[in-house]
Amino acid sequence: MKEFFSNLILFLPQFFLGSILGMFLSVLGIILILRKMAFFGVTLSQVANFSFALSLFLGFREESFPLIFSVLILVPVFYFTRTTKSKSDTVLGIIFVSFGSLAQVLLSFGGNVQNHLLSAYFGDILTSEIKIKSFMLLVLGVNIILFIFLYQKIIFFSFDPDEYKVRNYPKYVEILFLAIVTSMLSISVNLLGSFYSAAQLIIPGFTALYLFRKLFLVILFSILLSFFATLIGFYISFQEIHYKNETIFLPTSSSIVVCLATLCLIFVSFRKWYTHK
Repeated sequence: MKEFFSNLILFLPQFFLGSILGMFLSVLGIILILRKMAFFGVTLSQVANFSFALSLFLGFREESFPLIFSVLILVPVFYFTRTTKSKSDTVLGIIFVSFGSLAQVLLSFGGNVQNHLLSAYFGDILTSEIKIKSFMLLVLGVNIILFIFLYQKIIFFSFDPDEYKVRNYPKYVEILFLAIVTSMLSISVNLLGSFYSAAQLIIPGFTALYLFRKLFLVILFSILLSFFATLIGFYISFQEIHYKNETIFLPTSSSIVVCLATLCLIFVSFRKWYTHK
């Protein structure tokens, strides 16, 4: 255990980034799930993945380009899903597979394709380069502050849009919320991989909503689940595993995703058992 904490201190910036991103995505995911937009959020993770690939293809190395591309692509994606409500799941499915495949096609034009693909889809927190003056960390901080400031209006608009319009509240709140979700997914995908981002967006919120009804408890449990899954994932990835005369270390991001899924299964199973006892 002492060795684990010494390793954790060594990778403290990565742990801090993974935890903050995961907890914030889990809160955003709760709203998406309650609005029945979970698949929309997962699709956005593929859009962010494509934006990452597009920036590599065009030779744009600045951190801002994947985020800008993601937000720009959001507009037509949101338009198509809003204008085809009866078939929105089908449209999102088409967008999901199309952008995922386009990302692979674009990355094929560059060197070291396999590593790019592994980074884009699975990522690895331990290899993320964290800079204090990073543009993405600045955007992360701005988005958290903006979300806190708009929280009440986002909740109001999400669950009672008709009353929201009657009271003539600002109409830009939904666009700002979707822009926050898109930019956060773009940052998370770029640094930690699309699988990690989608898992943090969906699994903690789903688990919390299955266990609780009060929104405060849902948000609190989702944040705690995301944090402890990240902590356990780091612990697992630091452990030596001896397999076929080799010593291997499991990838951190994937370990966190598996941990999230396992904890979700445990809590959901316990709730089912408790209610039918």
